[in-house]
Amino acid sequence: MFTDLNFAQLRIPYMSNFSLESVNSSCPYCGEPIELLIDCSVYEQEYVEDCQVCCRPITVHASVDSDGDPSVFVSSENE
Repeated sequence: MFTDLNFAQLRIPYMSNFSLESVNSSCPYCGEPIELLIDCSVYEQEYVEDCQVCCRPITVHASVDSDGDPSVFVSSENE
C-alpha cells in the first residue's frame, strides 16, 4: 500500500517529463494553418481533433523523438 509520501515521490519524475509543445500544421480538408498542442510525455499517440477553422475531424498522428521534439502527421477521417 502506498502512503501519501510514496505516492508524491512516484509522481515527481512523471511530471518533470510533462510538456506541451506547439506544432503548426494544415487542415487536410480546408488547407488552413492550424496549431496543435502535443503532449511530449507520450512518445506516440493518435487522436481526433476538430479543425479550428472548418470544424471537420482531423486524425492526428504524433510522435516524439529521442531529443523530445514532436512531429505530427494529420489526415482526414477517410484516409
